[in-house]
Amino acid sequence: AVNSSVFPLPAHLPNDYLYVMKLDYQQHSYTIKGFLDSGNEVYYEGFPLILINQKIIDEYEVIDVLELNDLREDIIEIIKVDQVIINNQRLQDIYVGVIAGIQYDCLLNKSLMGGIL
Repeated sequence: AVNSSVFPLPAHLPNDYLYVMKLDYQQHSYTIKGFLDSGNEVYYEGFPLILINQKIIDEYEVIDVLELNDLREDIIEIIKVDQVIINNQRLQDIYVGVIAGIQYDCLLNKSLMGGIL
């Protein structure tokens, strides 16, 4: 379990699909709102991806690039983050996709969230 002093904000916002989460990457901590997106079925190397808005992280090291062949032909830059804390659960050393032009800070993957939310 995560110490509440590490995660002072309420884990679940009034909207049933918005979650406050903490993302740690390269000695920086970001507290963002993640939207549980039932349409996010993006995987990388067999792992479900959380998608982060490109505006959240200033500088990051891209380890791979995915092209989505949807209507917008989006590019997703893959990074590996130290940890994500969501709903009092800690996910460590996970792949995250960085994408431009999404409405929320973060789009949570329904497969990854199955046991967490």
